[in-house]
Amino acid sequence: MTIDEAIKQVIPNPDSVLKRFSNERDLMEMFFLKFPNDKSVTAFRESAGTQNWSQIEIDAHTLKGVAGNMGFDGLFGLTSTVVTSIREKNIDAAIETLPKALSELDRVVSVINQVEQ
Repeated sequence: MTIDEAIKQVIPNPDSVLKRFSNERDLMEMFFLKFPNDKSVTAFRESAGTQNWSQIEIDAHTLKGVAGNMGFDGLFGLTSTVVTSIREKNIDAAIETLPKALSELDRVVSVINQVEQ
């Protein structure tokens, strides 16, 4: 898969993301390809397997920021819901949304990992 094909699959509005990178396409692509190895990805996956809601909130919040900057709108929305649910002490909603966030994270990472370099 080409990087353009991958971007189209996981970034609904790539032009707005490109603007965040000062229209530096190479820079955007570099961060795009590095996303699967980002510390926020690992941290969120690890904490999601625990019942430590304060750590899950921290890690979901960090991943939410990275996802937002990269234009991964689906992941951004789901991690936002996890964070908001925990902050509002609505753990049932967090429990319901957490697997969806992990599934979307896996989808994004899988697409990126299919890019031929």
